[in-house]
Amino acid sequence: MAASIISRSCDGPAHSPLNHLLISLPPPTPHKLGGSPARSSAVGRLHEGLHPHPRTARFSAMATAFKAFLNSPVGPKTTHFWGPVSNWGFILAGMADMNKPPELISGHMTAVMCVYSGLFMRFAWVVRPRNYFLMATHASNESVQLYQLSRCARAQGYLEKKEPEAQQ
Repeated sequence: MAASIISRSCDGPAHSPLNHLLISLPPPTPHKLGGSPARSSAVGRLHEGLHPHPRTARFSAMATAFKAFLNSPVGPKTTHFWGPVSNWGFILAGMADMNKPPELISGHMTAVMCVYSGLFMRFAWVVRPRNYFLMATHASNESVQLYQLSRCARAQGYLEKKEPEAQQ
């Protein structure tokens, strides 16, 4: 059984120096592995691939998941991944501007950024495959820009409480 698996996995050029050596190896037997009969039969089953080691299975599952992510329609080989990554620059810049005086905030540009993020949140929801990473990026940008817009409006006096005018 093991020899046939090895021979199938070594298919390739006939001039490979290891091909003949691997095919001629006998499968492991319990008496050659040493230890108790129960242990040696378990090792034999392990070698034949019937019961893989838990760490090996976990690593294999992680490797398979990572490979699936790399080749997915929203993985790092597509603009569906790199677009949201680059948009985090807007969020980081908005967060850095929170320490600056509100008089330096451009109300028009901040409003444009709010509209932009609102539109692209909708786009991220509608596009196929649905891009949750892009949607989360624009939702974060929307919240940062709305906070900046509120700081700008408060600094210019738009959000002050107006007292009712006295009736004469």
